[in-house]
Amino acid sequence: MEREMSHPEGAFYSALDADSEGEEGKFYVWSKKEVEEVLGDEAQLFCAYYDVTEEGNWEGKNILHRPHAEEAFAERQGLSVAELKAKLAAAKRRLLARRNERVRPGRDDKVLLDWNMLMVTALLQAGRAFGRSEWTERALKALHFALEHLRQGEGPAMYHTWKDGQARYDAYLDDYANLIEALLEAAETTGDLSHVERAARIAEYVIEVFLDRQRSLFYFSSPAHDRRVTPRIEFFDSATPSGNAVMARNLQRLAVLLHRDEWAVLAERMLRVVSDSVARYPLAMAHWAVALANEVWGLPEIAIVGPDAARKAAEVWRHYLPEHVLQYAEAADDRWPLLAGR
Repeated sequence: MEREMSHPEGAFYSALDADSEGEEGKFYVWSKKEVEEVLGDEAQLFCAYYDVTEEGNWEGKNILHRPHAEEAFAERQGLSVAELKAKLAAAKRRLLARRNERVRPGRDDKVLLDWNMLMVTALLQAGRAFGRSEWTERALKALHFALEHLRQGEGPAMYHTWKDGQARYDAYLDDYANLIEALLEAAETTGDLSHVERAARIAEYVIEVFLDRQRSLFYFSSPAHDRRVTPRIEFFDSATPSGNAVMARNLQRLAVLLHRDEWAVLAERMLRVVSDSVARYPLAMAHWAVALANEVWGLPEIAIVGPDAARKAAEVWRHYLPEHVLQYAEAADDRWPLLAGR
């Protein structure tokens, strides 16, 4: 992503084409012969690790993949894990240099708010789990880009897309839902609670502009933006999470962080509308299923207060705790329910 899909100011581009020179996958796949030509004596180890064969695994070529556990493979080769990693890294650098001589596929270099915020959330979560501060910094850079370049004026309204210095089109539900989630993840990661305040302002805007109050679900696009188009409500996951499901989870988290009981009630109403569908089509409504689990069992609440709060938060992040609300600060803060009186 950093090498191929990054705008210099921090955003992420949308896509790379699958085909180049009229052939699908040509830029990305390898024949065993070419790997051996590039790597020479090192090819045997590389081909064994990435399962590169003469017949290939995709239309006569090889999509590199790792069928072996790293430790077990290294032991079979009489290497330490560090030695194996070093050999593979050197081989990949040589193969990358060869690949860079190929005709490159086209790149869709527009910046989409919803997709960028999915990436921000993923980087923040991975950065916490693996202790990778560079991933956190990269995520915050992309978040800053969005708040700087896709914002409509000084209010909470956003644009959907940006390209060549110009932001266009009113943002959709998925844009706002994913932005709110990214802001909440940024708040947990950095301890900067202004991100929660911004998330709350955007949530208020989304409720005001997108909510169908009769059905207790959000429209995909605001009825106020374009009255020529009949607004629709989408609640199934597609290639990306359902904006309604993400909003339900956002409201659950914000209700805890800000003691906004009305938002907990709205999330519950949303879940009542879709609960039968979730039971029938769980694979198409996975994010709703997570929200339902939160509703049934509650979100674990974690408050860490003290001079070493950041270090203790980092210890918590090393454990698998996918759904929770965590705040940390060096001192108690009565403005925040989780931090008050600690």
